[in-house]
Amino acid sequence: MDWANKKVLVTGGAGFVGSHLTRKLVSLGANVTVVDNLLTGRLALIEDVHKNITFVNQDCVEYLKQKPKFDIAFHFAAAYPSRAKMAENPVALCRNFAINDAFFQWAAETKPERILVPSSPAAYPLELQTADKKLKLKEEMFIPGGYANPDEVYGWSKVIAEIEMKHLVKTGVKGVIIRPFSGYGAGQSLDFPTSALAKRALNKENPIVIWGPGTQVRDFIYVTDIVDGALLAIKKIEDGSALNLGCEDGDFIKMVNILSELVGHSPEIKTLPDKPTGVAYRVADISKAKSLGWEPKISLREGLSKVLKYLESHETA
Repeated sequence: MDWANKKVLVTGGAGFVGSHLTRKLVSLGANVTVVDNLLTGRLALIEDVHKNITFVNQDCVEYLKQKPKFDIAFHFAAAYPSRAKMAENPVALCRNFAINDAFFQWAAETKPERILVPSSPAAYPLELQTADKKLKLKEEMFIPGGYANPDEVYGWSKVIAEIEMKHLVKTGVKGVIIRPFSGYGAGQSLDFPTSALAKRALNKENPIVIWGPGTQVRDFIYVTDIVDGALLAIKKIEDGSALNLGCEDGDFIKMVNILSELVGHSPEIKTLPDKPTGVAYRVADISKAKSLGWEPKISLREGLSKVLKYLESHETA
């Protein structure tokens, strides 16, 4: 796809993934508008490209009511939770239903050429994400037999968004869903486990504390691989179907061991089994993405090294 001079909207473009996507789109020559109310996004994350974009400091729900016209739209605006936030105030996440609906209503009325909406592995049924089954989740496992059982309110917001996408594409708008698994990388908030554990390792804490048993398995994917996957997905998929994006599975004890080795630290590891931990096993089958020509480039070790380097030069994540 030729991005030169394309009018591109990125909602949530000052957030973690959105900022990396914005930077990439600018490098490809796109005419980018970022809409972000900065409740969780930060201008510092797009400071290096701020002069090259149009930035709108506004809630995207209100902005989209104006019916602005764009060629392409990426919808990353969300009340995006860490596991702690999800447990602390699940009702706050209901805001995502309104945010997503506003985007789909806008797309139905203004008819952009293509749209991309991120979903989440939280949309997959909980019973498929157990330690005993050790299933690699395939896209078609989304609602087996028409029965949904996602992870908390956040997961339900993603299920509904995927259903809305299926209806939207019937109106002629080309769209795609991506399901990035456990994304991490430079600029992610310390509310999230990878950045938090990296900061503890960098500070040479002893013991290093992990929420839960530490054996819960995730599929860790570096943020630039998510961006590359998103750009491929919006180019090659237009029927509203989903694409898994994952890279390397491992548990949080493995992560702490890698981080500790990278900083030359040999801490004890203290687990807190009573803290919110999520599912026991969440790993992606990325066969579909590979068949389209995408593969992750950043290993977990390399990605964690990048996170540490970022944290060394930034007071906050």
